[in-house]
Amino acid sequence: EPARQLLRDNYNLLFDVAQAEFYLPLYPQRTRAAVESLYMTRASSGRVDGVHLGMARLLGIELVLASERGPPAGMHSVVSYPRGRPALESIAAYPVPGSPARALLVPRARLASGAGLNQGFLPAVQMEALLAVTAPDFDERAELVIEQVPGLPSPVTGGDSAAVAEAELSFVSYEAERVVMETRSDDSGWLFLSDTWYPGWSAWVDGVSVPMYPANLAGRALWLPAGEHRVEYVFRSRSLRLGVVAALIALAGLLVLVLRSRPKIA
Repeated sequence: EPARQLLRDNYNLLFDVAQAEFYLPLYPQRTRAAVESLYMTRASSGRVDGVHLGMARLLGIELVLASERGPPAGMHSVVSYPRGRPALESIAAYPVPGSPARALLVPRARLASGAGLNQGFLPAVQMEALLAVTAPDFDERAELVIEQVPGLPSPVTGGDSAAVAEAELSFVSYEAERVVMETRSDDSGWLFLSDTWYPGWSAWVDGVSVPMYPANLAGRALWLPAGEHRVEYVFRSRSLRLGVVAALIALAGLLVLVLRSRPKIA
């Protein structure tokens, strides 16, 4: 049984894909809540056998891995593993209906305030965002939910332009600490990226630093004017920078002590 559980926890390795449920000491609370909401029991028309498809798309999930003995209703497998080995549970990959929202240009935004909500396992403003994006009538392509960030200007809410649906979004490069995109749109809108919101990420549009906000609980978004643009996201760890500064200060202090303790030669 322990071997079977180990296999279940690592099914994604059989299909050479990353998984949404990962095990890290610094797993952001908002991201954990978003992943766990995939299996919430709250009634929703967007749910298929316990998987919230809207949240799956917002997290950029393309495949649901499940046993072939109990496939998600209405979903058809594209590949399974293993074949011809009855001793092992046969697992299949089922594509998530609709295009995953890896990057979207959305016409309008709703600002989550957390007003009237008691803080539970999430801060009130994050809880409001969670409830909004898991609601049955939430359309991730028409609206996103953003949070105010201290020190940043109040975000605009946008409009209802349908032109953003025709926006062209492409990834030029995608690395662990740097993401570059090229965009073209006939109207302004919110550029949503499903990557995790985390302190240390910053954004530039055409070389100019722009504010970026938590969006749809776990992702991030920035306001993008109409036209053609080059968007760059860069991660610089604040703790690493503070550590380097502290190390340099300590090294300088040590050097001073060494110089002062040297014997003077008459």
